Amino acid sequence: MTSGCSSSSMTTRSSTQGTLIQSHSLSFLKPILPPWNCSSIPWTPYRNDLQGVLIFTDESKMNNKVAGAFVVYNNNIEADYNTFRLNDHATVYMAELLAISKPIEYFSLNHLEEAHIITDSRSVLQALENINNLDHQP
Repeated sequence: MTSGCSSSSMTTRSSTQGTLIQSHSLSFLKPILPPWNCSSIPWTPYRNDLQGVLIFTDESKMNNKVAGAFVVYNNNIEADYNTFRLNDHATVYMAELLAISKPIEYFSLNHLEEAHIITDSRSVLQALENINNLDHQP
């Protein structure tokens, strides 16, 4: 990833799509460069042999209520969890974006060097992969 992007790293996988984001620096944790100058975050197929910190995400919309959660496992032991609720007018895609961003914030605040964020949101993974193709500039 481009220099100037922060020092934390992450890995993300999609359970239904079998994808995994490789470890990369996360520029948006410490905004040294504007978003349009940061590299995309590619993902690859998930492997069942992942070790260390695994953060599983889930999100849903039911009865016009949108919510999400993540659960943190450290070497297969549940270590923590977090739930969040969005405005009733929010979309599931917004919850999926937040479900990726909340674990990133979590492992940054907990000074984790690497974590694997497991998600089933292929659309968010594709957006991260194509971040340079989005029009970020003012």
